[in-house]
Amino acid sequence: MWKVLAVVYRNVLAYLIASMAAGFTLSVIINVAGSDASAATRISEDPFKLIAIVVYGGGFIATGIAMIAWIPALPGALIGHYVRRGQMYFYAAYGTFAGLVVAFALRSRGVDDDPTVGPLLAYLPVACAGLVAGLTYWLIAGRKA
Repeated sequence: MWKVLAVVYRNVLAYLIASMAAGFTLSVIINVAGSDASAATRISEDPFKLIAIVVYGGGFIATGIAMIAWIPALPGALIGHYVRRGQMYFYAAYGTFAGLVVAFALRSRGVDDDPTVGPLLAYLPVACAGLVAGLTYWLIAGRKA
């Protein structure tokens, strides 16, 4: 029984840490490589301001990711552990897929619907965040599958 609880604890902790990694990744992408080049230049002049924005914004984004992304991420984690897939590429690909599912679901509901941003630019940052989350999950829990 303790072994099962340890596995559940490790997987939940890995998911929360992966959500934080995805949130920080999105925060960096939004604040550094955003559409407003002058804002990125102003932020890059003061590194402490960039760190504060990334940490503060990443925390908020990670909370949203943790509340939404578990729905598409849970089947991948269960499949990965059930079939004993400990390969890094499985979790990286499924994390990217889960990020794209969340991005598509949010844009189809009208959340963050910016007509000036094309479909590729809208989905690419979230796919990168999903990739980072999948690799982080693999690093903590996926290797032990």
